[in-house]
Amino acid sequence: MSSLAASRRRTSSGASNHQPGTSSDRLRQHVASYGSLAPAPNHSSLLLASSRRAPSSERGRHLTREAQLIKESQEESETLRADTLSPVSSRPQSHHTQGEDDFQDLPSFGTFRIIHQTLGVALSAIIFCGLALPPLFGWPPRGSSKRQFYYPLLPQFVQLAIGATAWLATEGLRKPLLRALTFDSPATVPHKQSQRAMTWLCQALPLVGHTVCLELFRLFAIWLGFNLSSSVDRDKDKHEHPPNSFFRAYYLGLGWALAELIIKTLDFLRAVDLYEDVLPADDEEVYWEQIEPEQTAATPGAAQRTTSPRFELVDGSVDEWDLDLNVRASKRRAIGAAFGVHLYELPLMLIMLWRLDSALLALAFTIALSLPFSPVPHVFTAPLSIMWPAVAILHIILSIIWSLHVPKLGIAAVSYMTLIISLIAYFGALASYGALA
Repeated sequence: MSSLAASRRRTSSGASNHQPGTSSDRLRQHVASYGSLAPAPNHSSLLLASSRRAPSSERGRHLTREAQLIKESQEESETLRADTLSPVSSRPQSHHTQGEDDFQDLPSFGTFRIIHQTLGVALSAIIFCGLALPPLFGWPPRGSSKRQFYYPLLPQFVQLAIGATAWLATEGLRKPLLRALTFDSPATVPHKQSQRAMTWLCQALPLVGHTVCLELFRLFAIWLGFNLSSSVDRDKDKHEHPPNSFFRAYYLGLGWALAELIIKTLDFLRAVDLYEDVLPADDEEVYWEQIEPEQTAATPGAAQRTTSPRFELVDGSVDEWDLDLNVRASKRRAIGAAFGVHLYELPLMLIMLWRLDSALLALAFTIALSLPFSPVPHVFTAPLSIMWPAVAILHIILSIIWSLHVPKLGIAAVSYMTLIISLIAYFGALASYGALA
């Protein structure tokens, strides 16, 4: 039987022979930095073609070749798809019915992107504003501090800037540090359990190194923020409950959380753009073409046609497009391997839960590490030699779970577990300063 396929038409595609050797060599160099890759999404025999991509006179000439290119880029990962990614549809149907239903079940790329560009960004801003309101309105001055403090309390922009700069510094060092600490596990390990343990250790070591570096930068930011305060601010202008050192620590953590929210939101929007190749567009025309198996064979005179300079140039364009297609697919596979599902299958509220978790942890860790620097007595007292290792170990455990064990435990379970931990840490840090009394 013939299979039904739809092909996305591009102006750069051609109808000549493909050069697999050149494309494969460049592809291996291009995606070597993405690590272990999960399979790319495969929509059965559906290949999407846009009427905006090429003139109608060229469509018939390029359709078969484009269909072959897209099918070749997905064949390698098709057998691995069931291991890491949830299939879009598993109902036993004919090729046409299953492919068409799979295509119709997918969200459109325009809707997917607009939701995250509008609602996602707006909800991230609401999360930050919600965490920025407590230091302004949550603790009105009482007693003698009424004569020294305005209400609502003025924000401390210096501490905010120090916290944001510290996080940006750690983000700039993240990729070089992870690259420097990444090692391949030895191939000659006698037992399978030892091999698995060695592989896990090689994967966890870069995470441990990056997390330790991150907490050292946080500690330096706290030290800098507290030492930049004037002696008058430290000794005389003391907010009675909670002390003024609490507000300095809170704004340091708030600046850290603000920088992380902005950068991670932008990174997520860039990841959303990777799905333009596999999600249907709202306004494009879809063509369904019947491609017979014999149509893929060489036709008489094909050798003469493909040896001309004109067709060699077109084939080079197709080769570049095929390379870009595979690079984008490799990034999608890496995302699928990290989360265990497609990015468009994640609910928006779950993604916002990640933003809330990271902001709460940034505040909790910063406030907790500031306790040894506070010049006034507080409810909970612990030396820095105990507080910093405790914070670093908790952060390392969370980093390893999120980086290595999300597909096994489930993205929702890990998200809600992190929410519980972050809420306990946040309110525990507030209570240590007496801010909940």
